[in-house]
Amino acid sequence: MTLFNPLSYVVELEAAGVSRQQAQVHAQTLQQVYHEEHRQYATKADLLQVSATLEAKISTEISGVKVLIDDCKKDFIEFRAHVSSLKTSNKYLIWIGGGIATLSASAIAMCLSMYGKPYLFLIMASESPVIA
Repeated sequence: MTLFNPLSYVVELEAAGVSRQQAQVHAQTLQQVYHEEHRQYATKADLLQVSATLEAKISTEISGVKVLIDDCKKDFIEFRAHVSSLKTSNKYLIWIGGGIATLSASAIAMCLSMYGKPYLFLIMASESPVIA
């Protein structure tokens, strides 16, 4: 891509009084300068290549993020299942604890009724010597 037309430049220099040989050398030098200067600019093909590369990288990153999100969803579902099972097991522990407390109270009541000393439990708790 060049914006410089060396032929028209030579014609303009000749019209201004510069010799044809000097005008041609001048035009060639200026053409080389423009060529070197424009070589550092990105072309449409360069931009398309960079665009394709970036799209591929972004697509890869998005895929990775989607995998991480799916993993987090799975972990969260598993966590919720564990919490649910803990709630259920906690209910069973409370139920079992209540059963044990009921059995213990029943055993104490049976012991008291069997030995005929209804206040024996209270006497033992106060630790005062009692002769029966």
